[in-house]
Amino acid sequence: MSHGVEAGARARNGRAGMLARALAVVAVALAQVACSQPAAPPQAPAPAQSAPSPAAKAHPAAPTQPAEPVVVRVGLQGGSSDAAAFIADAKGYFREQGIQFEHVPFSAPPAMVAPLATSQIDVAGVGPNPQYVNAVARDVPIKAVADKGRFSRGGGYIAFAVRKALVDEGRYRGPADLKGLRIALAPPAMTSPTAIDLDILLQRGGLTLQDVELIDLPTADMAASLAGGSIDVAMIAEPFASRVVEMGAAVRILGLDEVYPDQQIAAISYSPAFMADKPDVARRFVVAYIQGARDYNDAFLKNRGKAEIIQILARPRQSRTRPSGRKPCPRASIRTATSTPTAWSTSSTGTIATGRSSSSGTWPR
Repeated sequence: MSHGVEAGARARNGRAGMLARALAVVAVALAQVACSQPAAPPQAPAPAQSAPSPAAKAHPAAPTQPAEPVVVRVGLQGGSSDAAAFIADAKGYFREQGIQFEHVPFSAPPAMVAPLATSQIDVAGVGPNPQYVNAVARDVPIKAVADKGRFSRGGGYIAFAVRKALVDEGRYRGPADLKGLRIALAPPAMTSPTAIDLDILLQRGGLTLQDVELIDLPTADMAASLAGGSIDVAMIAEPFASRVVEMGAAVRILGLDEVYPDQQIAAISYSPAFMADKPDVARRFVVAYIQGARDYNDAFLKNRGKAEIIQILARPRQSRTRPSGRKPCPRASIRTATSTPTAWSTSSTGTIATGRSSSSGTWPR
């Protein structure tokens, strides 16, 4: 019995050995064929198909939602030097930066300083008035970060306008004739940055600020007051200056760029909390703002896209008067860099001087 088992095992082992040698010969032959033929490009394996799970069918993946835009409250008076902000809003530059622009209107820049200093608003378009200077002197961490308006030559967007009846009657012919007249400036008149320009004009006529009656009046109310005769002269910003001339109520004598060239009249300033709590938003805000400023300068300096920009600026907004659109009003000068420290310092010094009823300034005459 044992001899038969051993014989069977030897037979099976012999057949297995023969099969292994045969497979080795075939493998060598296939390898030779493979080496003699170009290799075929590998084919990507078919993706595995798997049936969705019941849970996946019941709860499909929700699409990714964009982050909610951050509301930024911006205090502006609504004049032509605010153009960059309004353009950036209208053309979607703020939205592209994840910002929802909220315009908070003010009748005059000095009224913005306290809300800015206490972070009730995030951004303000404000000039170097005594309220601003005093806040900085008390170490309130507000900061001017970008230019908003200056009187570059040809860019006098604030006009010296005289009631038309006074010009027609010969009552006004030059600065010496300002004696005794009622002159409106944005409140508070004595500390308005344009009080510097008025002081320069008065000195040209041998007068001082004490020789005229200063009237506190928001810019938006000046055109109606000139038309009604309750004031005689106004330092009036665009677009209101063009409007009052079209009404036939006043004569535009000159732009303030002819009085104090390159005067830094306003800047974009940030509140303490905006810079400290939302530094990334603060950076993104100025990126969008600069885009708006470039569009503005391209329109009025290079005649590029002017019709669109005029249309944007002609849209009615709170505290603004809609221009007729028949002709563009004199442009404000808005640089895309930060404000010039020298110009800002000189304007601040002049404002403080006029605020103390002093006529001894260092500004040009």
